[in-house]
Amino acid sequence: MGQGFRGHSRGVAEKMGDAPNLDAAIGEMANKLDQHYRLAFAESVRDACFAKCIGKPGERISNGERQCLDNCSQRYADFKELVAASISPVYEQIHAMKGKAGGGPLG
Repeated sequence: MGQGFRGHSRGVAEKMGDAPNLDAAIGEMANKLDQHYRLAFAESVRDACFAKCIGKPGERISNGERQCLDNCSQRYADFKELVAASISPVYEQIHAMKGKAGGGPLG
């Protein structure tokens, strides 16, 4: 049986017992979640665009299907950038407020 999420959380929990390593453990977990999110996002884009653009799977993709896939993928990328740009100021405000509060090991 593989480690799965519990194996990773056990490693993070061990690091959390040592305050100087808390930020490193949180950073490690954030990186793993970010990787998981990126993979899930790519898979959802692929699935959604395939369902929208490919009528019947065959040996080749037509020029129209290829153009549809390109446009669909680009729309998802543009939307992701728009969301990220709108959320970024909120994160900056949160981090600024934590810094003013003194924060401790997380701030």
